[in-house]
Amino acid sequence: MGSLMRSRARGRAERMRSIERVKRRSFLVGTLAVVLAPSVEVQAASTVVGPIRSVQDYTEAIAFARMRNRHALVDVAADWCAFCKTIDGQILVHPRVRAQMNDFALLKIDVTAWTADNAALLQFLNVHGPPTVFIVETGQGKEVPGSRTVGEFDVENLVGRLESAR
Repeated sequence: MGSLMRSRARGRAERMRSIERVKRRSFLVGTLAVVLAPSVEVQAASTVVGPIRSVQDYTEAIAFARMRNRHALVDVAADWCAFCKTIDGQILVHPRVRAQMNDFALLKIDVTAWTADNAALLQFLNVHGPPTVFIVETGQGKEVPGSRTVGEFDVENLVGRLESAR
């Protein structure tokens, strides 16, 4: 009788673990589906993930991008950052940038609200604030050396960095 009860308990525990895995997978897919519907002006990449607001969001975004892209352009921005609006409205949508971004994911980090999660994410990425843009290799999640720009840049600068990362 004891072994039957233990067997039922094990079966119940396994079913609960399966339900939790399905819930987690559904949450991730549901979140990413919402996240992957960016505003029209930023659809410059094959995969767009954002807003990213924590280290956990970032690591999940890298894992998702890894499934489709070898590299990702990480864009650290905030609503109050004037040049960030130029990046979204003029640079990322430029035809030369869009042509290069077809093979890249775009990870949109939003630090508009200064929270503990934002601060931890910026520290994790060694970023002091927006606007900061750099390229990561999604397989290892490591920054491509020489790909970081802090402050203003132009289309030619970004195109050159995207080309050199290939």
